[in-house]
Amino acid sequence: MSDWIWKTNYRWQLTEYMRLRKSAPTVFPACRWRQFELLAIAGPYGTGGNRSSMAVDISSGRKSEIDFVNGVIVRLGSIHGVPTPVNQTLVALIKGLEHNCA
Repeated sequence: MSDWIWKTNYRWQLTEYMRLRKSAPTVFPACRWRQFELLAIAGPYGTGGNRSSMAVDISSGRKSEIDFVNGVIVRLGSIHGVPTPVNQTLVALIKGLEHNCA
């Protein structure tokens, strides 16, 4: 995947997260949102040339952490009426990979 496509998709994911945070600011204590933001911001830039843990898990036939990363955004968006189509698509794609690589 090209760098531009990856970063654009990542920005869309973060846009959904920010909409959710604005619509439901009391869902998590501020410290939890801050932890999530720090992880999210580091995302495509924080690993350098390393493979992501999700890619390693999938290629090793293990279940990834998609439910705890993007899945949380999808579930909270559903509860609070905030659309999360990019995160929903990403979760579905990763789940498909997990199923096919298991």
